[in-house]
Amino acid sequence: MKKICAVLTMALVMLGCSGNQIEIRNEAAGGVYFLFRGVQHYVASGASTTISDAIPNRTYPYSTTYELPPGYDNSDATSDLSGTLSFYRNQTQYVLLYGSTYGSDSLGSIYHINCNVSSNDPVDGF
Repeated sequence: MKKICAVLTMALVMLGCSGNQIEIRNEAAGGVYFLFRGVQHYVASGASTTISDAIPNRTYPYSTTYELPPGYDNSDATSDLSGTLSFYRNQTQYVLLYGSTYGSDSLGSIYHINCNVSSNDPVDGF
């Protein structure tokens, strides 16, 4: 009986440990705010952070807002600043890489920010 209880306990523990994670790398000139599962994560320029606190398998929306660095008059956001992340199996890992460039036009200097998303999941990955 003790053996069955131990096996059931281990099975329940393993079901709760998905090992899913998100790494956010910010190579953009300004900080980014990553909103995921109701929590806002700030990542400063040149920094990175990892979210790995019990992400169950399913699909989640995310969004990004960003700081306009000093000296820029306007901004332009492209690519995957918002979308969904799908975790179909345990140990799924996502990397979100933020980058930026700058330009100018008749209105002044423009800050261009973008995000590239990659995953090791064969269903949704690279």
